[in-house]
This record gives sequence, structure tokens and C-alpha cells, in this order.
Amino acid sequence: MCGFAGIYSSEQASELQLSQLASMMASELQHRGPDDDGCWSDDVFAVAHRRLSVIDRSSSGSQPMKSQCGRYVIAFNGEIYNHRNMRNEILSSQPSLLLKGHSDTETLLENISTFGLLHTLENINGMFSFALWDRKDRSLYLARDRLGEKPLYWGWSNQSLIFGSELKALRKHPGFCTEISEIGLLDYLRYAYIPAPLTIFKNIYKLEPGTFLKASGSIPICPPNQPIRPGQSHYSVSIEHYWKPIDRTLSLEISEPQSEQFYVGELHSRLRSAVSRQMYADVPIGAFLSGGIDSSLITAIMSEYSSQKVNTFTIGFQDCGFDEAPYAREISKVLDTNHLEYYLSNSDVLDLIPRLPKIYDEPFADSSQIPTCLISGLARSKVTVVLSGDGADEIFGGYPRYLFGEQQFAHLRRIPFGLRKNIFSPVLSFLDEETIKQLFLRGSLLFRQNNILNPYYKIIRLLEKLSSVNSILDMNSHMSSIWTRPELILKRAISDQGASPETLIQMTGISSIDMMNHDLLKYLPDDLICKVDRASMNFGLEARMPYLDNEIVEFALALPCSIRGTKSQTKWILKRILERYIPSKLIDRPKSGFSIPLASLLRDPLKPWCEELLSEYELSKSGYFKTDIIRRTWREHLSGQYDWSGRLWNILMFQAWYRTLS
Repeated sequence: MCGFAGIYSSEQASELQLSQLASMMASELQHRGPDDDGCWSDDVFAVAHRRLSVIDRSSSGSQPMKSQCGRYVIAFNGEIYNHRNMRNEILSSQPSLLLKGHSDTETLLENISTFGLLHTLENINGMFSFALWDRKDRSLYLARDRLGEKPLYWGWSNQSLIFGSELKALRKHPGFCTEISEIGLLDYLRYAYIPAPLTIFKNIYKLEPGTFLKASGSIPICPPNQPIRPGQSHYSVSIEHYWKPIDRTLSLEISEPQSEQFYVGELHSRLRSAVSRQMYADVPIGAFLSGGIDSSLITAIMSEYSSQKVNTFTIGFQDCGFDEAPYAREISKVLDTNHLEYYLSNSDVLDLIPRLPKIYDEPFADSSQIPTCLISGLARSKVTVVLSGDGADEIFGGYPRYLFGEQQFAHLRRIPFGLRKNIFSPVLSFLDEETIKQLFLRGSLLFRQNNILNPYYKIIRLLEKLSSVNSILDMNSHMSSIWTRPELILKRAISDQGASPETLIQMTGISSIDMMNHDLLKYLPDDLICKVDRASMNFGLEARMPYLDNEIVEFALALPCSIRGTKSQTKWILKRILERYIPSKLIDRPKSGFSIPLASLLRDPLKPWCEELLSEYELSKSGYFKTDIIRRTWREHLSGQYDWSGRLWNILMFQAWYRTLS
């Protein structure tokens, strides 16, 4: 696991200048690669690398690395889990080739040199992003893994194309422009993260998962008006897919129906193979163990393959409503792991909060970033690599909202959308929150007697669903939104005309499977994976995710909906496998996400920090939000009658990040 940054200049410059500039950019990534650094440059291109040594810790694994034929130079971040098989293919094709070491970087580079880039990308099993310079054709290639486990940013700066593993590296380029992307801001306020290809900065993008970018010849001086999407180009810069879930689903679809036991057995076998592959490392390895189904199953399989006790780590909370540490403790006893737990304190939160904007680089408001950072620091004290249970919810129907959303949409679609829109949209535009409070005051009391907070908020959400939900994906988007109408809190009107998402997976239009697939391609890479990658790499810890193994994802996409989906309960198929390892009483309990008691934390002990960032002065300084709405939301939250913690955390993380621009 590593980090890299570089420049492709439209004009020739001295190699020394480009090398110094790339090295300065990569110096911001030392946390991703504390073990080694290097740089390579010519008259138009430079790339610098920071290395975290996990496989082949010798100098033969140092980067940037040049191919033996001399044509290619690569800077690579990630792990190739099938690199030993790929290495054997190279040696079968070129028996006389003498490889220098046993790193997966060398395997990747020589595979590209032998079989070509596209063939190599299609055959990689792993998590990765890399920059490849073709010295013969004078072309740059940027590539990212299928589900976006490893980050890669790119964009225009001062007539150059710049790229890197994190935004902080790009911001070190002297020509970097910090102009904010309005559509990126709108998406952030809605979802608490910014979906690819956008970032918070104008003309700077995330390379989308499963794609590669090619740039050759003169770099366009002016960036495009809209993001370049796969299959499109902007002069000499183009982006293409090398993997589409819809293609794999159609080609792998299981033709003959099988028994439930067959599917359970097949998935179990593939999971064991995936975990075994991802346990390979030349450094100590462990696992995040939350006590939930996903991490418990990964840990159980690790225990099968490990000759020693598995090191496991968990974070606990003083608030018992959020504390899963006792479950993790019980499971660690059953699996006989070396278990280390740490209980989050108020001082931990206060110490970490000021660092979050720098760790995440752009506004990011998934509050579980706090325990994720803390558990990463805990794990790094003992190991260099951890296996995580992330990805299972999106692949195997782990969120209750999937079933709930499907049921709600089944009722909604009985009323024609045009009729709903024409009736309820005018009502929604007429009613604001203050009016609803007055009109539904007595109802508000009724709601509170039934322990339902924010009654008028729920009324607004219902009206929004009635007037705007026309598909199951609309329902998913609405249920996932923080500010469902973010344009209402902005001082200046912003037109939501971002690039429309591609249909990469077959859609039924009515099934919870569609919600899962959409989350797999958007929410998973841009929120959950981003959260874990930045948190873990901040401590020089490599996090691997076996559920996102190629074979697991593609097998799951080919499963019948009744097996992959909910079957009236979440993660049915994973529970059947886990029953082979631990007692059912530790499995059958309500899902508890990796969340924190944010509502009470904002009221105390974070109140002084909140008061400062949400003051009229600070809100006017950033200048994006309607001060009266934000201040009212804060006062209502402090009253204890309303829980606006999600909305407020969203604004607070933007405000804290905005300070880093000055």
C-alpha cells in the first residue's frame, strides 16, 4: 500500500523541475508510504512515489519501477492478490525473463509489458490504482480497480494534467485552483460525500472505478465543461471502462437453478479462497472485529487458515445503545483470537476532530469516520495489514432500508407518478417547516408520545417521496439523503445538472436488488471505502476487503435475487455460512451500524466547537449557507426535542474543511 503523485506537462520543462515538483506533491503522502520514496522524470512527465512495504520489502520492490524492456514506468498503490499466478503466466510466456524480486508491482509491470494493459487489467484480482508512463508512445495511463478500493484523483492545473492518490498532493501543485465545484457541493450536502467523478474542486475529478484514462500528445489547455465519462474524450484525454458489472452479470448468470444449500456452499468456498489470498503478506496481519455478521465471518475464516491466533480489534462506546464491543468480545472468545478493544472517550473525539479535514481532504460527513480512525490507530499498534468486513451490506442486502424501501415503493407506484407530482409538489413548495409546525402542532404531540422526533420533518419527507419518487433508485436516493433539498439552504441558486450516472448493472426498476447495486457502485466506493482508506492510511495501515474480491462480487451479481436479496431478512446467505462457526444466538440480533452517539456529542462535549463553526461570523465567512436556517437548526438540536445531528455534522464538516483553504 502506497501513495503517488505526478504531472504530465503540456510544455517541455527540465527534468529537475518536474522531479522536484512531483516529489513535493508526493511528500504530502508520507502517511501512505512511510518506508521509502522515489521519483522518475523526463522532459514532460514526472511521478513520485511513497512506499509502505508489505510484499517484498527489499529494494527490488522500490518505485517508481521501470520495466525490463525499458518501455514502461509505473507508480502503483494497492495489492494484487493473484500476482503469483500472473507471474507464472509471464514466465511461461518468457522463460528467459529474470525477475528482480517477488513484489506484485514487478508482476503487474511485466504483465503489462508482455500482454498489454487491457489484458492485464481484465485479469487482475486485487485493489489498486496506478500511473503508467509509456516512454515509446509518450502516453500516460491512469487506472483504478473495479470497485474503487484505492483512490485516484486527476485534473487540470496550470496547463498540466496532475494526478495523485489524495487531493492534498494535487493541492501542492503551484497552479492548483481551489474554486469550489457547485455541483460537488450540492451532492455533498445531499449525501454527506461527493460521488465520482466529481470532487469539491472545479476541474479536479475522481477516476471512476473499473476505468482507465489515457492522455497522449499535447494536454488540452482548457478543461472540459462537464466531466469526461467512460466512453468519452476531451481532445487527447479519454476514459474507457475495462470492467462493467452488467457485462459480467450477463456472462456469468447461472443458467440452471440450484438449491439454497448449493449457493451457500459455493459462496463459502469462494470466501475461503478470497480470505486466504488476502492474508498473504510479509508483515503482521489482523482483522477488524465489530461483532457483526460481516467481520465475524471474515475473522472465522482467517482463524481456519492462520497458524497463530488472529489479532482482532474493536472500538467500544460508553453509550450502551451504540456499543457492540461486548458482542465482539464474545465472538473473539469463540474464535480464540488475540483481542484488543478500546473504549472511545470524549477526549479522543476532541483530539481527532481537528484532524479530520486534513485526513479526508474534501468535505466528508459520515460520522463513523471517527471510530474508524480510532480503530485504525489501535490496529496499527500491533499489525500493518487488517482484513475488514466492508462491502457485504451492499452485496448481500445488509441494510433494512432495502426491504423497507421496496415495500414503500410498491405502495407508491399504485398511484401514477404524474398525479402524485401534480398534487403534492405545489403543496411542498407552499409549506415550509415553520408552517408545518403550526398546522401539525397537535399531531406533533402525538408523534412525540410515540417516540417519533421531528414530526414535521417526517411530514416533509413523506410529501417529498410522493412528489419526487418515480423509481426504486429515486427511493434509494431519497432514503439516503441528509438534506433532501440542499438548494434550500444555499444562499445562491445552483442548478443540479451534473453528469447522469451510467446504468452499469441490469435494473428491474422495482426491486431492492437495484438499491443494492446502486449502492455497490456509488455509496460503497465514495463513502464507505473512502472512509476506511483515509482512516487506515492515515496511520500507515493497509485495509483489505475480502467481500470485494472479484470472484465474490461477480458470483453475487449472478445469484438469483431470492438468494442474494433479503428473503425478508438481511444477509440471509452470510448468516447460513456463519452458523458453521459460531452459535446462532450470537448471529440473530438486530443490525447495529458502526455509528457513534453523535446527537449527544454535539450537545456536549462538542458544543463549543459547534458554536464556533456555526456562528454567524463563520457562516458568513464561508458564504455558502443561509445563516438563519443553519442557526435555527442548531438551536432546535440543542433544545433536545429534535435530532438534527446528521444535518449539522454535514455543515460542520464543510465549515471545518473550508478553513483549510485559507
